[in-house]
Amino acid sequence: MTENSLDSVDFWPRLLADIGVADKISQDNAFSYIKHDLGELMKATMPCSTISIELFGSRILGLARTNSDMDIHIAIDKHLQQYSEKPTEAVWIYQRNIVTAIRNSNVNWNYQFKLGGRCPIVSAIHRSTGISCDISFTNNLTCIQNYIVKFLFQLQPMARYMVTYLRSWIEEICLREVFRSHILIFLVIYFLQIENHLPSIKALQLNLEPTFGPLVTTFFRVPLSKFNMAEIKVTEAETRIMLKKFFKFYSTFDFSKMAICTYLGRPIERESLEANMPERYTSYKGFGANEFIGKTAVIQDFIQLDRNKGKNLKPEHIDLFQKNLCL
Repeated sequence: MTENSLDSVDFWPRLLADIGVADKISQDNAFSYIKHDLGELMKATMPCSTISIELFGSRILGLARTNSDMDIHIAIDKHLQQYSEKPTEAVWIYQRNIVTAIRNSNVNWNYQFKLGGRCPIVSAIHRSTGISCDISFTNNLTCIQNYIVKFLFQLQPMARYMVTYLRSWIEEICLREVFRSHILIFLVIYFLQIENHLPSIKALQLNLEPTFGPLVTTFFRVPLSKFNMAEIKVTEAETRIMLKKFFKFYSTFDFSKMAICTYLGRPIERESLEANMPERYTSYKGFGANEFIGKTAVIQDFIQLDRNKGKNLKPEHIDLFQKNLCL
């Protein structure tokens, strides 16, 4: 039994304290200071470009802790952005310009590092608030994903309470580095869909046309009643019940055979996933060629349907996860 056991007398007070911290952070005035200072820096660096700044991540979703980073997306000349599977040359130019600007900013920013890969970022500390910021500028797909997650949290507040609890629990069983917050979010959403407490992403995007390459990035904000669902009352007893059901569900989940598919929101075998994807995506490229085949777990992204959030999970990670779910 872990210190943060569901049967602990401290379960509810600890969870409420964590929720309270996250709520306070999500209303922090520091957000406006960071947006202002970054906006001024970008205007001075790229005076001829159109700049817009969006904040996302745990601080916006109501999942943050006091040491959480701030995730920021900068849209530069958004009307010129096109769908691409890889960062374009323009992205690398933006990164170099931003790095130079932050390094030369002696008042508001302290440059940390830059990362390449599929989604290049620049990391810097905002000096007046002390908040570490991860700045991206490729596309805003992660922001859009956050909008949908935040909407689902609003539809079913129990989801946020469950993810908040699971973040502490996953740390105690030493799996934090592989079961990151975004994976826990997907696991909780899928579980609640299976339990008929949340609609599928497909249902929220019904009949909508692609807006960015083959991707549908918009969704309908509709009430649970439209799907004959109701909000779960967030109480200590109900939260314990839902988490125990979550533990039972995933303790026997066959990751080798089944996919976590929040897009469909129903049980689906991995080998049947491609056949159940919309034509707009399967006809655009080889579905799942790199991130689905031969992986220990398939946790499908609900915007970029060919992306596997669980691609880095290994058999030993799943084994330890399920072992602790049974304790």
